[in-house]
Amino acid sequence: ENVFQYCTRLASVEWNARHCADFNDNASSKPFSALANTITSFTFGNEVEYVPAYLCKGLNEIDTIYFPNSINSIGSNAFSGCTGIKHLNLPNSIEDIGSYAFSGCNGLQSVTLPNNIIEISNGVFSSCRNLETLILPEGITNIGVWAFYYCDNLTSIIFPKSLRSVGKEAFANCRLYSFDMGNGLQTIGDYAFYRCSFDSVVVG
Repeated sequence: ENVFQYCTRLASVEWNARHCADFNDNASSKPFSALANTITSFTFGNEVEYVPAYLCKGLNEIDTIYFPNSINSIGSNAFSGCTGIKHLNLPNSIEDIGSYAFSGCNGLQSVTLPNNIIEISNGVFSSCRNLETLILPEGITNIGVWAFYYCDNLTSIIFPKSLRSVGKEAFANCRLYSFDMGNGLQTIGDYAFYRCSFDSVVVG
């Protein structure tokens, strides 16, 4: 517990652990929780395949993250509350992003999503309140509940033709001006677009 507590000069981390279990939301469980205002850079080694859940939650000074092409999965809440992240470029090797992985990253302005994911997990970008535009890659079939909830600066999003379902409150309290449902969309959850700012909606 509290592995790096009071290491107040620690500003950068290189993570090479290949077989690390998930952490939990207990502050003493997370190895860097005491350094929320210290760490600014986080690099994953070239053989790392998985980012453990809660690993960097609440490290609000991180502004640089390097993901190698070996990463194939990001655990839930791995970077939630990292308010210093402004731009996120996720490599195409990533196939799964856990729920709430980037929730509450209020500084986040742009995201490049990997081409290989088929689902946007529950709450994954919820409350990213400076996110303005987003392109969802072709191949995504499902957007989970609360996926972009309260991204209240999100005005533009391009939906793929592969999209089949949008979860409950997925875009509630966003500022979307238009939405093209496409021919493939089959299910829209309750309040999915609650309080959006639509000028136009295209159905089918």
